[in-house]
Amino acid sequence: MTGGDVTTGGDNAQGLLATTSGSGAAVAQVEGGDVTTGGNNAHGLFATTSGSGAATARMADGRVTTDGEGAFGLVAQSAAGQAIARLDADAAVRVFGMNADGIHAVGATGFDIDVAGSVTGGGGAGAAIRSISGAGGTIDIASGAHVRAGTSGLAIRDGDGNAVITSSGTILGDILLGAGDDMLTLTGGRFTGAVDGGGGINDQLVLRDQTMVFTTDRFRNWERLTLNDTKLIMVGGDTLAMDLSIDARSVFHASGGERDITIAGDVTNAGSLFLSVQDGDTGDVITIDGDYTGSGSSVFALDAVMGGDDPKGDMVVITGSAGGDMMLSVASLDSGGAEVTAREVDVVSVAGAFDGTVTLVDGNHVTSDGEHAFVAGAYVYTLAKAGDGRGWVLSAMSDTKKINWQPSAPIYDSYGHALLALNGPSSLRQRGSSEDFRSLAWDGGTAGQNTGSPLWFQMGGERITTAEEHSTTGAGLESSIREMEIGADIVLNDGGAGLFVGGLMLSYATGSTDVSSGFGDGSVATSGLGLGLAATWYDNRRFYIDAQMTLSSYTSDLSSARIGSLAEGNSGTGYAVSLEVGKQFDLNPGLVVIPQAQLSHSSVAFSDFTGAPYGARVTLDDAASQTLRLGLEFETQAQESSHLYGIVNLFHEFGAGSTVNVAGVSLTTESEPWAIGFGFGGTYAWNDRLALFGEASYATGLTTLGDTTELNLNAGLKISF
Repeated sequence: MTGGDVTTGGDNAQGLLATTSGSGAAVAQVEGGDVTTGGNNAHGLFATTSGSGAATARMADGRVTTDGEGAFGLVAQSAAGQAIARLDADAAVRVFGMNADGIHAVGATGFDIDVAGSVTGGGGAGAAIRSISGAGGTIDIASGAHVRAGTSGLAIRDGDGNAVITSSGTILGDILLGAGDDMLTLTGGRFTGAVDGGGGINDQLVLRDQTMVFTTDRFRNWERLTLNDTKLIMVGGDTLAMDLSIDARSVFHASGGERDITIAGDVTNAGSLFLSVQDGDTGDVITIDGDYTGSGSSVFALDAVMGGDDPKGDMVVITGSAGGDMMLSVASLDSGGAEVTAREVDVVSVAGAFDGTVTLVDGNHVTSDGEHAFVAGAYVYTLAKAGDGRGWVLSAMSDTKKINWQPSAPIYDSYGHALLALNGPSSLRQRGSSEDFRSLAWDGGTAGQNTGSPLWFQMGGERITTAEEHSTTGAGLESSIREMEIGADIVLNDGGAGLFVGGLMLSYATGSTDVSSGFGDGSVATSGLGLGLAATWYDNRRFYIDAQMTLSSYTSDLSSARIGSLAEGNSGTGYAVSLEVGKQFDLNPGLVVIPQAQLSHSSVAFSDFTGAPYGARVTLDDAASQTLRLGLEFETQAQESSHLYGIVNLFHEFGAGSTVNVAGVSLTTESEPWAIGFGFGGTYAWNDRLALFGEASYATGLTTLGDTTELNLNAGLKISF
């Protein structure tokens, strides 16, 4: 038919019918014009053969419209041959009846359907395109074509053969395929509805040049999904029950929300794969129920809580083998104040062989090696292989099974010890006027001395080093201390048995402790004000008893070389008490020796704080020192106005040190148990009211000489009234 219109109104009244038997072909073709039928089972174009000949229904130009039940638009039906249907770009088919197909092709040896125009199916079980052949066939939908489901919602319905369907046009409605091994390729165009691969064992869905958001119920009964230059976003979690192949220009993004994500099949990724179960809670699982191979960007987004003795995290579970590259993006959740004491969190499990790499991204910390990591509490967690070699964990342990401390842990570890370095009491000799009162009590005074109430002022500096083996975090300390002190002494009782003297001291000190550790360097900067009281008894039998007590207030700034400020202006307090006894023996005129012993206790505390930027809670368990000093002092009077002395000391610490709690983990810095030291000092009196005094001393620990040291220099001025 090359022109004009055809209209029929009765049941079974075909618009255009072509029929043959045997091997002859039947062709029903319209080159131009409209075909309209109104009866039931009244098809628009109907080509049918009862033999092996091909049946072809073609609409080149014009419209086909049917309105009856079971009235198809184009029908190609061959009992023993191929069914061919063609709908050209300038042609359209529209059917309205129940159970009516727009294009209906049935061929014993296969079907071949090309659509470049517009076809719309009917209601009930009707489809826009229906193909039936045990031998399978092809359906090709051109870029300008429109395939629309009618009220049935069914755009394409295939039987049980192997169908190969390609489309770059518009498909509005569902696609339902049969029991064969089918392949559906959607290239560009537009598609709405669900696609069901039917009951085959090797159905393949290929998406090309697509951008699509979907839920898993939209793609059903496929054994393989292939993405070519496509962005596919799966929402709502659940299971994608098919193999997944992603080419270099494609993206597959799945967000499970509060649900798990499962891909029940092998995954091959050369593009961008992003699977996320991040929802602010743990216990979710990303499962690849098959093998995984990744050569592109593969990101698995998880949640993890490091707090408590039983940390929890989301998991990636691969039931087969894995190879290639994987990246983990882990959101470290607030542990709700729980202590962070666990050192491993499982994140990846691989049942089969693993030949690839797993990299952590988006960590809240970058190590000195450039590796992303997570800081939680006192630890830094990095990716490590699980003990069985079949998975990966976030671990706070190194390859040598040592703890990975976070960069600020050494600074917290050193805080209490840094305060103790400022807080220790001095000896009687190191206070400005002790020599005068000894001379007054035991020698009746000498020339150049005034027995009034002296006021003294001194300045000093200390350099204290502590070896790293004394610290939990391997922190070596170097403290630089500067101190100014002013004091006044007064005779409270000048009886026949001896001399009782009281003293008052005020001090201001600054200290800077540099912390060096393989986990992170930093510093503790402290300033402090102190008030001290002293009481000394100088017995006429040439021995003395000295007691003193000091109270101090401190303010500290803590900082890390890698991450900056940790705490600013944190307050602290300290007290120290000391009891010292000694006795003078005259060796010869002008030379005396004074054996002495001093027992002191020093204790500090600081306010709890939350360290920046990782939010670890830092508290002090204990920071105290109990020290016994045994000394032997030699003194000579060089001339009437000056005295020189030397002293040798042996120190013993009774379990001294500090313990700082960082998010439930105790970090301890201990003092050297035994140390030996020596010092030199003297006094020079300008007149009976004004004198200079000073001392230099050095001490070293005995565990390894020179590792733990203390160097002290001070000088002062004494004025007597």
